[in-house]
Amino acid sequence: MRSLVSLVVAMLLGVGVGVGVGAAAGCAKASAGTPPSIHVEDAEARVMANGAGAFYARIVDDSDAPDRLDGVEVAGAADAQLHETVHDGDIVSMREAKDGLEVPARSALVLAKGGKHAMFFGMKAEAREAERARVTLHFARAGAMTVEARIQRAIPAPSAAPSAAPSASAAPRVLRVCADPNNMPFSNDKGEGFENKLAEMIASDLHATVAYTWFPQRRGFIKKTLKAGSCDVVMGVPASFDMVATTKPYYRSGYAFVYGATAPHVRSLDAPELASMRIGVPLVGDDGSNAPPAIALGQRNLIANLHGYSVYGDYSKESPPADAIRALRRGEIDVAIAWGPVAGYYAKTGGPPLQVALVPEADAPKGTTFTFDIAMGVRHADTALATELDGVLAREHARITKLLDDYGVLRR
Repeated sequence: MRSLVSLVVAMLLGVGVGVGVGAAAGCAKASAGTPPSIHVEDAEARVMANGAGAFYARIVDDSDAPDRLDGVEVAGAADAQLHETVHDGDIVSMREAKDGLEVPARSALVLAKGGKHAMFFGMKAEAREAERARVTLHFARAGAMTVEARIQRAIPAPSAAPSAAPSASAAPRVLRVCADPNNMPFSNDKGEGFENKLAEMIASDLHATVAYTWFPQRRGFIKKTLKAGSCDVVMGVPASFDMVATTKPYYRSGYAFVYGATAPHVRSLDAPELASMRIGVPLVGDDGSNAPPAIALGQRNLIANLHGYSVYGDYSKESPPADAIRALRRGEIDVAIAWGPVAGYYAKTGGPPLQVALVPEADAPKGTTFTFDIAMGVRHADTALATELDGVLAREHARITKLLDDYGVLRR
């Protein structure tokens, strides 16, 4: 378990836009007088249905002197901006690179999702429907260069009619999302998690683009991201989480058993088979506190059977919350108990399919719960944004349900 659910449990017991650089190289054409020292590879434009999008490429400087990318224009778009990654302690966010981006000598400037990139807004319909986008790059030394960028389209526009798109003269809207860069299946800095996909879906409906503030979902996550004003929404929090104002829930999940195809089909913490099984359980606090399933198993005199796996784990490794399920696949334990989205996703990822079953809520220790409604969280003062997000959740209900199904998110 992670996402903000783990932080709530710990307290009870007391986290760029688009796809990566494409494989197909774009075709760069220098304007008259441009030295041949700059060339552009892998040019790609990711275009959303509302006319916003991002441009990615690898810009190579073959000369002995650095250059600077000062600006960008996208044919058919009302505006385009260069953006860069900004580090403030553990917080990573995006901002406009008003002074341009350096192209190092004998090296390359990489424009990519999660790093430096270009964003554009208000692209006209005929330009969005083309196979390639004409992008003009302005360099301090090399001058202007035109790139034919392969277009990749993002999530299609919703079938229900959303609010009217902003005019081309309006300031482009950005949905600023607080997220963990290493927390699959929820989110990562490659945009692969279901909360990443949900953020894109929400932004598309609101005629916006997504910008992330990255921070590990541990103690201090809300304080150092949402409350610090570096972002505006957290995609997954318990609906009862009083540190934020929440939307209406968009799914409800709980803890789940995960076990191999030949293991006993455990359906309850009272199953007699557990007495002879090695049981992997999540530890949710920074101090290794016990989660409700571990407490419940202790009350059943099964402490000697328990193997604890911190959901915070070794953050240098991919998605620490999946450690218990990885241990199950290695044969170190016989059954794992994990938060539902983690259990469902990793039961079908990383090896042969595993079996899953939600732990009955009736098995929870008195005064605790195995089940949480999950919503989006905003600052308490941002009631208008919460109401707006509720509208999107209602309009996109069917697509959100499919998204959760695609990621194997277990739901009650």
